[in-house]
Amino acid sequence: MSDDEIDEMVCGIGLKLPTFSTKSTERWFQCCEAAFRLKKITSSNTKYDHCLSKIDPETFDDVCLTDLENSEDPYGDFKEAVLSRYSLSPEDRVEAALAYEVDDIRSGYQRIKSLLDKSRVPDLHVALTKELLLRSLTDTQRATARAFNSLKIEDFVKAIDDIRRRSTGQKPAGAEITAIGSEKGKKNRICRLHFKFGVKATRCEQPKTCPFGNKNTTPANSNPSSN
Repeated sequence: MSDDEIDEMVCGIGLKLPTFSTKSTERWFQCCEAAFRLKKITSSNTKYDHCLSKIDPETFDDVCLTDLENSEDPYGDFKEAVLSRYSLSPEDRVEAALAYEVDDIRSGYQRIKSLLDKSRVPDLHVALTKELLLRSLTDTQRATARAFNSLKIEDFVKAIDDIRRRSTGQKPAGAEITAIGSEKGKKNRICRLHFKFGVKATRCEQPKTCPFGNKNTTPANSNPSSN
């Protein structure tokens, strides 16, 4: 054992980390890393050991942490594995799984299995369809379209179709896919605010024609303030 490792063991005496919670994993890591800085702990192995002492057996098995025992960066891999398991949205999980580069088949299988766990991605078909559609867009279009990820698949298709056509100067075809309004043949166009802010928009400029005008937003002319 090196002198640095001995010094870190001494610094780690009395270190108190918060109890791990799957509902606030990002906050848990922030608290742990603040404690490591105060105690001047920099070793990945030491950080991993301290964090592991706060993980319950169920979480240990769920995240397949046994694969990290021989890692070159156990804390970094531990953090990535835990955040991947508990902090990502279903769509983010599919994106991460498709982008994951498998070096070791066994550990790669466990990581992909964890990302696409049915309890975290209950409708894999929908999430996968959304991700494949997003990959047909440019980087700029994709960044805008991800704001609509929480929509139902039919509304999601209309939204990204509108984004692509607007970006390329084509006429939006939202209504040509499926009519939402009660007026036959009415063009369904995303209003400026929903196009810019996605589902986070609090107002709608075209509530009668925008596919998202009736989704918990207020007509723009009812409030003079802007988004």
